[in-house]
Amino acid sequence: MGLPSVSVVIATYNRLAFLGLSVDSILDQTWPGTEIIVVDDASTDGSREFIDRRYGERVVYRRHESQLGPSAARNTGIENAQGELVAFHDSDDVAYPGRLVAQAQAFEADPELVLIGGQVDYYDVDLKEIFQRPKMLAPSDLEIRLIGLFMQPVSFGSSMARLAVIRRHGLRLNPDYPAAEDYDFVLRLLRLGRAKNLSQPVIKYRCHNEQQSSRASSRMRDIQRQLSQVRLAEIGLEIDQQTRAALEHLIVNPDTTLKDFGSGGAEANGLMLLVQSYRLLLQVLDALARVEPPRPGELAALRQALRERCMAAIGL
Repeated sequence: MGLPSVSVVIATYNRLAFLGLSVDSILDQTWPGTEIIVVDDASTDGSREFIDRRYGERVVYRRHESQLGPSAARNTGIENAQGELVAFHDSDDVAYPGRLVAQAQAFEADPELVLIGGQVDYYDVDLKEIFQRPKMLAPSDLEIRLIGLFMQPVSFGSSMARLAVIRRHGLRLNPDYPAAEDYDFVLRLLRLGRAKNLSQPVIKYRCHNEQQSSRASSRMRDIQRQLSQVRLAEIGLEIDQQTRAALEHLIVNPDTTLKDFGSGGAEANGLMLLVQSYRLLLQVLDALARVEPPRPGELAALRQALRERCMAAIGL
């Protein structure tokens, strides 16, 4: 049985300043049988001429004649992909060497996997220094599902998926969502198989002022909460806004401390809130496991890890 082929979808719109380094980082990958598909969402900055002049037939180029948005661009990539696996890569990011090898090998090792992400390093616009050292994205399927009840559990621009599963179930990114369309796509994919995040960084995420505005980020959070409410309802839960905020804090900050929940005269109340929040998170985990049973041992391991985080936060 041969190695699975990989199609890398790079959706772009007016990112000429970053596009060359992004495409080069995929061309430099060593996984055999890699196809690169650049989908140009009607750029006006000369991206078309640049791709043709610099890469020629080494890159499959598809162009929208009018701007349709990032979801439609990625969908065009999915529809044109010829590989067994499809990787998503943003046109302003840079892949670390070995990204495709590590992810494709993980798929080979576990036929139940449908989605693999990886860790992300956040750099300044010039890629000269790390702008932010992020929290570790959850590696295990069960914890990914737990986080996915509240927010995006993978970095979509670092992800790879089984193309046959996507096509068999007619999955596409929803162009009707102005934001969080990747979260919606991941939630639907998680219903079809297992997921994991690799422990090593796979991309350099470039931070610059052409990315989402604070207004767009606010809209994304609103849609994310709507999708989260639907996902929670699927496992029989309804969570109020205050409780959600506490649980999201624990998820985003696994190294949280008692000081984050109360200080000074409020320490006693903070301790109660912290312990109650971890208890609620364990109840959510149990509800999830009842509806979507994990592999043997996974539930006990994650429950123990959450208890240890709680004890560390208390200072015991």
